[in-house]
Amino acid sequence: MLTRILVLLLISNIALGSLGNYAQADTQTTRLIHVGENFPDEPLGVPEGNQEIEYLGLSTTNTSFTIREIIADLVLVEILSIYCITCQMQAPFFNKLYDLIEADPMTRGRIKIIGIGIGNNQIQVDHFREQFNIPFPILPDPQMIIHHAVGGGRTPFTIFVRLGPAAQYGVVARTHLGAHEDDQQLFNDMQALMTLDLAAIQKRGRATEPEYVTVKPLLPESELRAKVKEVMEKINRPISDFKKVTLQGIGHVYAATVQREGEKKHLFAEVISRPPTCDVCHDVHFFYIFDEKGKILQFVPLQLTKYGNEPWQGKDVEKMRNRLLNESVFSPFTFDPEVDAISSATITSIIILDSMSRSKDLYQALKKEGLITKESIK
Repeated sequence: MLTRILVLLLISNIALGSLGNYAQADTQTTRLIHVGENFPDEPLGVPEGNQEIEYLGLSTTNTSFTIREIIADLVLVEILSIYCITCQMQAPFFNKLYDLIEADPMTRGRIKIIGIGIGNNQIQVDHFREQFNIPFPILPDPQMIIHHAVGGGRTPFTIFVRLGPAAQYGVVARTHLGAHEDDQQLFNDMQALMTLDLAAIQKRGRATEPEYVTVKPLLPESELRAKVKEVMEKINRPISDFKKVTLQGIGHVYAATVQREGEKKHLFAEVISRPPTCDVCHDVHFFYIFDEKGKILQFVPLQLTKYGNEPWQGKDVEKMRNRLLNESVFSPFTFDPEVDAISSATITSIIILDSMSRSKDLYQALKKEGLITKESIK
């Protein structure tokens, strides 16, 4: 997929047509990290190469570091996915920017660039660097921890972090969602950012609005409820007390009561609507059903696309079902590109498994609300 860069330039998002009234359904809105806020202190693995370690100014004795430990006045953090077409196209741009920084004695050593490959492992980011001859470090974020910490939006997402002396702070000075076009202008802007003081950055943050990423529901609420209920009834008929429950800090879940072996049991369904880690791909929509023991019973696609925004085929859905069904919500769901990637749909596969890895939080919230009890899981 890494070599197929130019094809999607001619592909615009396919119109989905009229999908009904969204007023009753849930719109997923994610707030991206904003100017004046601290960059997350999530640890990253120290690069393997001595050249990359020296470039970042890190200690060779440490195994992890945070962004604010980098020796620089300003760090450009590029949130990317190696499968994102725009990220691939931006690689030569950042190579030129890196050369501009390193060629100027006023910026060399004071401005650094680092990439973070979300949902990607070490082998994948190493291949990406080799493929595009990238001179600066790119570190993997296989469990998408950094990705979620900065808002979990689309890629590419550039975050400019102003660092203080002795790693005292790492504050977001600017953000940019999407591709860059003028490397010289960006270089000029970064020279101004690297001397901007903390008070000025915080003032700018208060004066500007945060940026949000919105995913609209694919179906109106009435159709979605009917579809979830229908699938639940196929699993265990009849069902009763079918309802939508709001969980504090989590979102919504559909719940129903079923009769099983003479006892009342429960089924739950979570609908997932998420942006892809790609700015030209369609949003990801699906739901899954699990029981009170946390066993996953069904996986239902609503909108899943692959390369060229083509819909998944039956064999693609079946492969993902085989991966998920009968697993526990407490399973790790770590993405393995050799096993889990749907052909030409790696980005969507990563989003699905990352969403499932967070299903344990939903289960715990259901227990906290009393919808799952010790008696019900016997």
